[in-house]
Amino acid sequence: MGEKMRVGIIGSGGWASRYGVALQNSTKAELVAVAGGSRAPAYAERFGLRLEESVESLCAAPDLDLVIVACPHGFHAQYSIAALDQGKHVLVEKPMATTVEDCDRMIEAAQRNRVKLMVAHSRRYFPLVRKAKELLDAGEIGPILMMRQTFCHDARGFGERPGHWMSDPQLSVGFFLGYGCHQLDMTLWLVGSRAKSVFAQFGNPWSESPIEKCGALFIRFENGAYTTLWELCSMPPELSAWPPFPEFHEVNEIVGEKGLMILRPYQRVMLRRDGGWETVLELSGEEADPVHSFLREETEDLIDSIVQDTTPPVTPEEGKHTVEVCLAAYESSRTGEAVHLT
Repeated sequence: MGEKMRVGIIGSGGWASRYGVALQNSTKAELVAVAGGSRAPAYAERFGLRLEESVESLCAAPDLDLVIVACPHGFHAQYSIAALDQGKHVLVEKPMATTVEDCDRMIEAAQRNRVKLMVAHSRRYFPLVRKAKELLDAGEIGPILMMRQTFCHDARGFGERPGHWMSDPQLSVGFFLGYGCHQLDMTLWLVGSRAKSVFAQFGNPWSESPIEKCGALFIRFENGAYTTLWELCSMPPELSAWPPFPEFHEVNEIVGEKGLMILRPYQRVMLRRDGGWETVLELSGEEADPVHSFLREETEDLIDSIVQDTTPPVTPEEGKHTVEVCLAAYESSRTGEAVHLT
């Protein structure tokens, strides 16, 4: 393509700053303007951008083609729709929104205005996750029968900082929607099927907090596969290395009809066929989690879909289903009953 697509960003926190760094090296996107958040003036100065006085003025700016929404989760729907209604294409950070109804409103706005909407589920861009997907799609272990998954972080302070948006259930909802959705979207993508039912229990045995700190889920997929998912953010402190808790931080054990797979998204992919384990790909932590590369790739993939008028690689319908499953898990925990999805 010729000229770069001109981009505005809503949000000025840590993740938005990573987009700022990532897009400095893009051949397809030029970050032009920022709005939203107390750090927006410093963000504009750091990256040499125009500081818009409001989110509304950024969305209406005639020189912008695409808007990245990278702000607290509770504003995703409001700000995405504001941009879509101004004819802007939108890349919205995960989770897509905090309610299924808001996801529907976002999808309708994109369709009504004939613009593209993509959800930034970045785990699909991890090299080891991509390799696992490639192996599964090639039938290396046959159809998936069962998965067992661990998703752990040392983040005891989540939800306990007065005045921080993560401590406000209206903005964050909870740890699983905000961070566990990484694992969930990856799982849905690897299995290649929608979820059919969810049974879950969430809690917080370590401290008082308005959001949950741990959970266990059992998910059945429409294609007959199952997974158990252990989600925990209150691990013992261990911050000397990334990822923390080597060999335990995140583990996906996958049983197929013809073999086994172990996927550690920050370390390696292994296969077991014919009685022996084979390491297919192993990467350093930095290589496995190339944050600035995948943020650039996500943005450029959306731009490619705009230019070619094709479906974005992470569709809003997929983003909506991830939100639907997360909220079904919370409902299951509240009622003590499995939730069946339509």
